[in-house]
Amino acid sequence: MRNIKIILFLATAIVLSMFTSCENKEENVQESSFNYYEGCKYSKSGVSIDSITSKQTCIQYFMDGNTLIFKHINAGFNCTPDNVFAEIRISNNLIIIEESQELTTPSDCKCLFDIEMQITNVEKDAYTIKIFEPYQLNQMIEFNIDLSANTTGTYCVDRTDYPWGEN
Repeated sequence: MRNIKIILFLATAIVLSMFTSCENKEENVQESSFNYYEGCKYSKSGVSIDSITSKQTCIQYFMDGNTLIFKHINAGFNCTPDNVFAEIRISNNLIIIEESQELTTPSDCKCLFDIEMQITNVEKDAYTIKIFEPYQLNQMIEFNIDLSANTTGTYCVDRTDYPWGEN
């Protein structure tokens, strides 16, 4: 767990330092962290977990004080990742989350995981959220939130390819 936090901190610091060198860009620097991920929960039965089926991937968000917490339900990764990471960047009112994994010995399968991330010192404002998953290269999860109007919500996307749907 300590290694995950160190790697996330270093990756975030590098990305933020690259953005600070650009002129004419407003950058709000907030701390972000990757809290945890739960192990593989894929089953061929397609049984729903928390009323979300294996054919959906969902982002739940809520504010806790000035901390914005995201839970990605049914994020797709390799079945045997050594670690799962999330790089979080914030520029103006755009939040970009790039999920990735560390694989020493990849398996020939994909699996669904639940992961949680948080960003501190977030203003209650409107944001566009863009989330990139490792196995969804041509499709990202994108949605808008307005924390001044609602500090909690869920956004879901139906999936049709493995491991989210039938092969």
